[in-house]
Amino acid sequence: IHFYKRLLPTMKSCTNLIRYSLLLFIFISCMAALVVLGLDLDLLLNGPDYLSKVITNIVNRFHQGEIVNEEQLKDVLLDARQSLWVHIPMVMVVVLSIMLLLLNCLGCAGACLLSYSLLSGFTMFMFVSFVLYACLALWIFANNMEDSVMDSFVTEKISQYSQSEGIFNLVIDTVQRDLQCCGFKSSADWAGSFPSSCCLDSCAGEECLEVEQECVLENIHSSSCLEMIRSNLLQPDSMVGLIGVTFLVVVAVVGVTTALSFCLCLTA
Repeated sequence: IHFYKRLLPTMKSCTNLIRYSLLLFIFISCMAALVVLGLDLDLLLNGPDYLSKVITNIVNRFHQGEIVNEEQLKDVLLDARQSLWVHIPMVMVVVLSIMLLLLNCLGCAGACLLSYSLLSGFTMFMFVSFVLYACLALWIFANNMEDSVMDSFVTEKISQYSQSEGIFNLVIDTVQRDLQCCGFKSSADWAGSFPSSCCLDSCAGEECLEVEQECVLENIHSSSCLEMIRSNLLQPDSMVGLIGVTFLVVVAVVGVTTALSFCLCLTA
């Protein structure tokens, strides 16, 4: 009995440490969900003006040069916003963000009240989310990205590059400028008709029209984008690497939140 009484303050301290740590991670998750929800709602209701400005500033300041043209990105997002295949995922992002906020409120209430039922429900949701994120991370980082689905999809978008000016064209140009590469598996993917983003002195916007005409085999990047993505996937000095590191941080945050919620659920 005396040993239990002496151990009780320590147990309370550990419980409070776990509780406040869990509340901190829930707060971080709520802030991220609010940012995503705000940007998505702004794109849905007000158009791509603000989002295109944010993306352009982040990407261009990261590279200290013009990688993405704001007007071009605005036009691409405006066209994509009218497409049903883009509009539906945008609505789904809104629904998922609201669900995440509500579930975070559930976890916050469970942590504050030390409610076993609330914490157990929140823990189950976080565990399922962690398993899904972990499986996606394994597919991204362990897969060689040469499977038939990925290969055929990228090849199709490259073949359609000159036929339209959609969002995939912008993604292709941004990746090639960011990683200084040309083609998915090799420059032969372009069949000799290279876009301006393949060139060594590539730029963005209307100023690239003359460069695009002079983009020949002698001036293109020698590395393939598949090779550069593999080598830069965890290098934060490129946009692709920064996205990869950010995704791993998200997986880690979800995993830590799940573990803290489970521990607090046991103490409750």
